[in-house]
Amino acid sequence: MCGNCRAIPSRTRRSRVVGHQRRGDSLNLKELTLRAQRSDSITAINLFLISRRASIIHTRSSLSWRAFPYNISSEVFNEFLEKMKSFILTQRDHNSPFHGIYIHANVIGQLFWVYNYRIAIYKIFERMIPSALELCLSFIKYRFIFVTDPNQIGENDVSVQEIQITRNHSITP
Repeated sequence: MCGNCRAIPSRTRRSRVVGHQRRGDSLNLKELTLRAQRSDSITAINLFLISRRASIIHTRSSLSWRAFPYNISSEVFNEFLEKMKSFILTQRDHNSPFHGIYIHANVIGQLFWVYNYRIAIYKIFERMIPSALELCLSFIKYRFIFVTDPNQIGENDVSVQEIQITRNHSITP
């Protein structure tokens, strides 16, 4: 008698342990590793979202404020994490790692975008990427367009719009 379903196994039918695969269906070590990395990445992003890391990543009391003393809404970082999570979930190619990703966005503010400010923005976004995700990527490249807009609402506010995460260097197919 089977311990799980209390049915008597048929003598003509070969029984199989639940959760085990036949030899022809077995996954190789590389595929198992990629699945584990994908799962770890999703878990790390969910922890970032739950812990509200986005609300403390760039504030007046953070170290990044010295390099870039302008407000960036925490909603931007939450949106970034959600898009990163959906990107990982839609990547179904188990034969290759995520390879690398390109992060595209428009960064708009009333300021003149000097080199130091651009680097600070890159580093702020870099801090939002969990280390579990970095381990399964060969590279992360930023494709930000920095726009000076004198009509931007809020003199000390910077908006980040049209965040996209792709495997291509261009957002057009």
